[in-house]
Amino acid sequence: MKKVLNIIMLLTACLFLVETGLAQDPHFTQFQRIPTYYNPASAGHGVEHIRLTMLYRNQWSSVTSPFKTQALFFDKQVSKVGFGINMINNTSGDAGIKQFNLTGTLSYRFTFGKNQLAAGIQIGLIQKSFDPSKMTFDDQYTPDQGFDPSNPTAESFSYTKLTRPDFGTGFLWTYGKDDQSRFHPYAGVSLVHLTQPKETFIEIPNEIPRKMVVQGGMGIKINDHLTVTPMAMLSKQQFAHEMIYGVLATLPLQGRDRFEAGIFNRQKDALAIYAGYQWTSFMMGVSYDVNTSGLTGGPGAFELTLTYIPKAKEKKDPKAKTKTPVEKSNSKKAADKDKDGIPDQNDQCPTVAGEKTANGCPDRDLDGVTDKKDKCPDEKGSRLKQGCPEVKKTPPTPVEKKEPVKTNGKPTEKVNEKPVAKPATKPVEKPTTKPVEKPAEKPATKPVEKPVEKPAVKEIAKPIEKPVVKEASKPIEKPVVKEVAKPVVTAPEPDSDGDGITDKIDACPFIKGGTATNGCPDTDGDGIMNMDDRCPYEAGDKEYNGCPVPKNNELKTVGNLHMGNVEFESNSDVVRGIYKLDVVEPALDSLRYQENYKVVVSGHTDSEGSAEENMVLSQKRADAVKAILTKRGIPEERIVTITYGETMPLTDNTTEEGRAHNRRTEVHIIRNQKP
Repeated sequence: MKKVLNIIMLLTACLFLVETGLAQDPHFTQFQRIPTYYNPASAGHGVEHIRLTMLYRNQWSSVTSPFKTQALFFDKQVSKVGFGINMINNTSGDAGIKQFNLTGTLSYRFTFGKNQLAAGIQIGLIQKSFDPSKMTFDDQYTPDQGFDPSNPTAESFSYTKLTRPDFGTGFLWTYGKDDQSRFHPYAGVSLVHLTQPKETFIEIPNEIPRKMVVQGGMGIKINDHLTVTPMAMLSKQQFAHEMIYGVLATLPLQGRDRFEAGIFNRQKDALAIYAGYQWTSFMMGVSYDVNTSGLTGGPGAFELTLTYIPKAKEKKDPKAKTKTPVEKSNSKKAADKDKDGIPDQNDQCPTVAGEKTANGCPDRDLDGVTDKKDKCPDEKGSRLKQGCPEVKKTPPTPVEKKEPVKTNGKPTEKVNEKPVAKPATKPVEKPTTKPVEKPAEKPATKPVEKPVEKPAVKEIAKPIEKPVVKEASKPIEKPVVKEVAKPVVTAPEPDSDGDGITDKIDACPFIKGGTATNGCPDTDGDGIMNMDDRCPYEAGDKEYNGCPVPKNNELKTVGNLHMGNVEFESNSDVVRGIYKLDVVEPALDSLRYQENYKVVVSGHTDSEGSAEENMVLSQKRADAVKAILTKRGIPEERIVTITYGETMPLTDNTTEEGRAHNRRTEVHIIRNQKP
């Protein structure tokens, strides 16, 4: 009984010791997920729309009544101003000791170049309470009966609940942007409990000590598929010091999805392991602290976070385009260095005025191809021809020399006048004697020399001497014009995909094909175009929709293995890391162990954009997967790339989810099976 009494008295003393000057604020392992708790200047930093984080922490679960913390953090950014709210509830001990913090944060961000400096303040209140009915005291014990909860106690408390105001401030510096810059360093410092609020449940005075937090780190973008961020944080509150440091690795996935993992060390206390996964607008993080100090045995601390980070709404863009006054007001908010009407964040050439059709870059002929990539910058063309026209305009040598067309006018009439004038007009007026020769010379030289000598003798003498003089002039004029104009005006019909089949009769004018399938591709050569072939990479029969005829007594000589689809961002040909593991790596394994295997890579797009642009984009996506295969040692002759553009969608293009599945590259392995 005496031993039990001593333990109870020790726990009671420890309880009051926690509530006196040695009391400290709760600490967390996932400090990178709740930045506003440690620094009010972080409010709104890196937030696209809003950020709402819920946290739960269970520490020292081996103790009868462990420390439990529930928290809620919210922040938002509006232009250069950030604001947020923090709510933290911490409970511990059998006495139901509770500490509740409610604070509001406000920050303002200054931008100069690639640097950003933010200053913030924190205003709130701290409430602490406990339940005396759950506590035991030494005067409730008697030598005969032991502990009797009905025995009255002489202990008295001035307060069982108290509320005090609290203030804090902080500064944060960042460089670049974490999604664009290769290096993204940051550093911050904060100071909370500036007024040192008084808290006491007994007559002994007590104040919450000030706490200073210094933190820093640097995001290092290794490549498009991996970012590594080393970070550290040091906090000091009266006699307590806490130093935590570690490294966080982030792997971007499709869309907004990403996976991250890290390891952290709390100096002389615990080693923590962290893992997090984000899908669309939600992110979950889990961490576990393994005790290394030896002060406590058994399980360590478990921490769970759930963050809601929705994407900003896109309803503001249509309003800005329809209302010109709004465009002027928004132009001050959105930077536009070259003043071409395109914000710098959407302008691929922010320092040079350009066109919207070329994403803000110069485009003189307005064909959607920038002047740098346009081989014909002064003539509208197609992206398939690198900015040049699909059919180049050759110099019309036969068209310019329209000699028959000119002869239908005045020159031919004047030629006919010469032979007719001598026998018809002049002999009628005077007899054909010597006087006729003299007057004929004078009028013939003055009015006839100029029109007849130059156009008639030089231009028309050769082609007209034989056919025109003998036949009548009027019937020759019309048929000559028609017969000559038709062969000259006609030009070679266009063939966009270059498969030898003109676009007029080509069922797939932008995809190379054969004559047997009206210009559409037929990879397996079974006479069925790929769009109608359920087995486009395996020769089959029309009765089975292009698939092989199943026979029990014969072995298949050709097989098709679908390795999966690599999906892409909109208007992008970058292969995400997750697809390298799930699709490309298994295909590499099959190709390495079987030399008679081939791989077929087909590129596809959604319906956004023009058909020509989508054909080019689908080819780039197929080439991106091919580049990975060749880099890993697969010969090019074993890789076949096919482009389909938007012609073979998997799902409906009316939804974002459907378009995401259609932006893909399919990877098929064609293998020859030996009997």
